[in-house]
Amino acid sequence: TLSESYGARYWWPCKDSPQDKADSVDIIITVPSGQYAASNGTLIKTEVVDDSITYYWQERYPIATYLVSLAIGSYANYKEYYHYNDHDSMLLDYYVYPEYLTEAKSAFSEMQDFIDGLSHFLGPYPFLQEKYGHAQFGWIGGMEHQTLTSIGSVSSSVGWKYLYVHELGHQWFGDMVTCASWKDIWLNEGFTSYTEALYAEWAGFLGNPPGMESYHVYINTQRYMGDRTIIVSDTTDESNIFHIVVYDKGSWVLHMLRKMMGDDSFFKTLREYLNDKRWTYGSVTTENFKSVCETESGLSLTAFFDQWLNYPYYPKYEYFWDSEFSSSSGLNKTEVTIIQTQFAPLYVMPVDLTFHLNDGTDTTIVVQNNTFNQTYIFNFKKKLIEVEFDKDNWILKSAVQIPGSGYSDQIRILNLFPNPSFKNDITIEVLNWNLVKTELHIYNIQGQLIKSLRPLDKRLFSEYFLWDRKNLHGMPVASGTYFIRPVLNVSGRFKTGKAKKMFIIR
Repeated sequence: TLSESYGARYWWPCKDSPQDKADSVDIIITVPSGQYAASNGTLIKTEVVDDSITYYWQERYPIATYLVSLAIGSYANYKEYYHYNDHDSMLLDYYVYPEYLTEAKSAFSEMQDFIDGLSHFLGPYPFLQEKYGHAQFGWIGGMEHQTLTSIGSVSSSVGWKYLYVHELGHQWFGDMVTCASWKDIWLNEGFTSYTEALYAEWAGFLGNPPGMESYHVYINTQRYMGDRTIIVSDTTDESNIFHIVVYDKGSWVLHMLRKMMGDDSFFKTLREYLNDKRWTYGSVTTENFKSVCETESGLSLTAFFDQWLNYPYYPKYEYFWDSEFSSSSGLNKTEVTIIQTQFAPLYVMPVDLTFHLNDGTDTTIVVQNNTFNQTYIFNFKKKLIEVEFDKDNWILKSAVQIPGSGYSDQIRILNLFPNPSFKNDITIEVLNWNLVKTELHIYNIQGQLIKSLRPLDKRLFSEYFLWDRKNLHGMPVASGTYFIRPVLNVSGRFKTGKAKKMFIIR
């Protein structure tokens, strides 16, 4: 059987809603002799009568209707045990097609490590008093039936290995705590997709050692940049419920929360969420999870949850930086400007800026980005070489450094007149100590390049430009603020002077 999301009602009488769990279930199955009948919970006994056999299963943990399962067939059955302390163990129970038995013993040999890994982050396996196992069935993927996952194939490949981890992760997220409504399915699927990255951190991934490097490599395979929202508005269509956005973008929401909250607070939050008496072994909503996050972290997360769960897409950043030495302070004054260019919404996020200095050292500073166009000022004793934006990919985003970022003292704007400009063309004088001619790049307040200018004249070390207040397409630009930046292309390497602000008024 496979009942998620609306199928249980078609084969057994039940109140078929994820928010209303049965407190326990007895499952009694009679099949022809030679057949196995596997199900949830604990096998209490079997009875053979003539040419049939009856299996008596008991599930004594609360269970959602869609997680009740029958797996009946001519299986090969083998058992192992998971030792969760020096004195106690739990049954690992596997039902596979006979021709897959040898492969199964290899593919499932890491199951104890899978459980150890997830337990390290989330707490003990939730159904230790019963079992965990797999039952092979004729489908393409996996289904997290409580205590007995149904799997479509048996394989030792990396892809199937992480599917097994994913389905195991559901025993915590989906089975122990279950989304109260299908619109919040990300609480099942996004969280369980995130357990895959946690296991990569625990065990290592693609030749990388255990730790954050493996974690980041894995989480970057889950980047979803599409036009769906995580919260499912139309739950009548199962293709919406199980769209990849709830898996991959849902996983990234947890990834971003981890950075914002810090590891101690984040993992404490996950454990508190799982074990809160109000809903452990019951059903939960996004608001329930948000409340635990805010309580444990002390952060206000209303904007975070709204922007990431209720809107499609992601933030699109453009950024540039300037740095020049101040003789009065003896410091290198550095300005970094971050611009969000997506249509909506504004994403309020902490952003890591990593500054690389000329002595080979670097330092990372976290800034709070909360407007569409925002400039930050820093002072360094050493000369700045480069700025990296969110170098460890903690934000689901695109980020483009505007060509020419990085200040060169060889070029600078001397004069810009008139400013503000009400109707006249604008004359710009640029000091340029190089033989290569300067270009001027003009950006609007959204950071979009709207015009490039070449010099009309050069006298000694000064170049002169004229801007007719039109864009690349020859159309008059609107009233507003613009940034004019001198740029040199020296053998393919950009150098830039400090941008100056220009006001157009019509």
